[in-house]
Amino acid sequence: MRRSLANLLRLPRAGERVKVLLTVRPCPGGQIWIRHYDGVPIETRQWAHRGLLIEAAGHYRIGFTLAAKGNSLSFRFFRAWLGPMPVPRFAAVRVDADASAAPDAESWRIDVRITAPFLGLVARYEGEVTPRWKQP
Repeated sequence: MRRSLANLLRLPRAGERVKVLLTVRPCPGGQIWIRHYDGVPIETRQWAHRGLLIEAAGHYRIGFTLAAKGNSLSFRFFRAWLGPMPVPRFAAVRVDADASAAPDAESWRIDVRITAPFLGLVARYEGEVTPRWKQP
């Protein structure tokens, strides 16, 4: 069931040391994030709305609360929508994430968890994000 849901959500396949390229582009009112996992793109759009960070992947949108502490930023699931319809919290696919500055302050450590009702953890990715201009 988890694999079927991951495929439906177009999540990348499981793997170790998967190369990821992140491109962030401005768009009216927000940003477009394009993540390439071993060359396979996943595109989302992000914007601020009523104190939440909204991230949309197709018709599914998630609202996050953000909390900064020291050199870390936490993204906590708050609510979700499918198109214009709110999804009840108990039925929502959730995303929670943490990002923190690496000791060299040139990159970020990330940890992202995607969970689903009745299934638990569907996907998790973690690692270090380094700006392209800082890579050897």
